[in-house]
Amino acid sequence: MHKRNVIISGAAAGALAVGTTVVVLTAPAAAAAPVPVAASVTTASTVASTAAPTGSSTKPAPAAEKNAKKDKVLSRACKRLEKMDKRVDKFVARANAGADTKGSVAWLKAQSAKAKADGDAAAAGKLADRATKRAAAVTKLEALTTALAGVHTAHC
Repeated sequence: MHKRNVIISGAAAGALAVGTTVVVLTAPAAAAAPVPVAASVTTASTVASTAAPTGSSTKPAPAAEKNAKKDKVLSRACKRLEKMDKRVDKFVARANAGADTKGSVAWLKAQSAKAKADGDAAAAGKLADRATKRAAAVTKLEALTTALAGVHTAHC
């Protein structure tokens, strides 16, 4: 079937092949909505029996090949998770460090206090806001780390 929808006797129809599954979308001509009204999902064998023969048949990939692809994708995802964990741990360690570590929440608060003492209220406010946002980011990242740990142990 063509990439575009085809008008067949006053009704819009389209088909999308995903692997061995074909999704057929149809809508009556009287419907004013741009979204198809009915959708049906059929397998390639059902569509082949109702459609005209094309001369070539598609064979599903063997189970071993599918499993190899899944393992490859899972391996990549696990590597990405490990890299993300390292980056998050590094950021959280820096943010939770003391006032002598540049970039930590305590350092930002100390810089804010120093700017306020020097009479620069605008800079003090900006630094205090950055410290608040960084502390909130640390909280979110720690929650994300615990959630990703469950995924990592279940799948990697």
